[in-house]
Parts: sequence; structure tokens; C-alpha cells
Amino acid sequence: NTRQKWGGLFSLAIFNPIERYAFWEYITGKRIDFSRGFLLNEKATEEEKYKIRSHLAKQVKYQGRKRLIIKFTGPSRIEYLQSVFPDAVFISIAREPIATVRSWLEVGFWQTKGINRLWWVGAYTKEEEAEAEKLENEPALITAFQYKKLMETTAYEIKKTGVPILESRYEEFVKDPKALIKKMLAFVELPPSKNVDRYIDEMVVSNRNTVSSKKTVFSDETKKRILELTAPYM
Repeated sequence: NTRQKWGGLFSLAIFNPIERYAFWEYITGKRIDFSRGFLLNEKATEEEKYKIRSHLAKQVKYQGRKRLIIKFTGPSRIEYLQSVFPDAVFISIAREPIATVRSWLEVGFWQTKGINRLWWVGAYTKEEEAEAEKLENEPALITAFQYKKLMETTAYEIKKTGVPILESRYEEFVKDPKALIKKMLAFVELPPSKNVDRYIDEMVVSNRNTVSSKKTVFSDETKKRILELTAPYM
């Protein structure tokens, strides 16, 4: 995932940060489906632990770092990740459901994955699967249905594992970016950073929840249904 759009040979060597699920599928192996599985009640085998830790330890070493930070969207996979990294700490960031659903519907990935079916697997009951089938022709509603399951399973894993976790929201960041980043750094036991402060100062932070989208416009009825489906995870 290099910056080829910049042009020039040098840019081919510069990598962008990305959630490269093909890489995760490679290092976790074929026993589980890391990309699509909720991985509820799942722990890594000793072979998986060794392979995952070995690959990521090299990344930390070659980047001259001491700490590993990983970002995921979708299922939290907390129990599985904790079995690989028993000393891991977690940060969970949620967002208002209507804005989240709208955002997913405007992402190219979602157009071929979850816009008319359940994309992540391993957490739905037969009754929930039947309910989702009734929503397959309503993109916003089946997306909201999946949003709720993500929130529900994350809450389940947090309670089950008791991992050290900081739960926050996108809206909290919008309100005071520096305050939230400061809280995050303290939680993961990293010192304040002038580089981070400078980066935030140069950012244009706006509340994208309130920005109207020309691509996706929800009727009041659709918004009401989304909120009904995602309750109580508002």
C-alpha cells in the first residue's frame, strides 16, 4: 500500500498506514477467519501466538520502536488478541450510529461486503440471521443491524475478559481533541509529545456527524429505524 499516487520511484518505498487484513490472515493462519470472524470465545494456539508475535516483533524492531500499536475496525476480537498479547491495553472508540451507518454506506469496501448481507460471522443467532434477511434490500437498516452487533459483542468481550480498556467516543475527540489524546497517552503510559500536539494544532477538526452528505440522505423514518435497531448503543 505505497503512495504511488505521488509519482516517482521514491514514493514507491513509502508505505501508508492501513488495516491490511491480508497480512493478518497470513500471520493468523487458516484455522480462523480473522477478517470476517467475530472470534468470540476464541484463543490463539501456541503456533499462532508464535507466528503473530514473531512477525510483529520484527516490525517494531525495524522501525526502531519499543511499543506496538494496532488499529482495527469491525469486531473487537479482544479475547483472541489478549491471548496473543496478555499485557495489551485497549482503547475502544465508538461513534453516533446514524453518522456511522452513513459513513459505512459511502465506503467502497462496504458496497461489496455488508450492504445487503451480514459481513462478519460467528455471533448471530438463527433468529438474528432471519431478521437480517428481511433487511437485505434496505442498505441503511442492515448496516445498522450489523453496527449493533459490533457494539454488543464488544461490550460482551470487555466484560468477559476484564482487559484494561479506555472507552471513548468520536464526539469526545471533536469536542476537545487535545484533552482526549492526552487521556489516551496517559492510559497507555506514554509521555506527552510535542509532535502530537503540533499535529493536532495543524489539523482541521470538524464534527462530521453534522455534515450533510450529498451521497447519502436519510429520511426521518429511516433515521428513526436506525436508532430503534441500534438501541441501546447510541
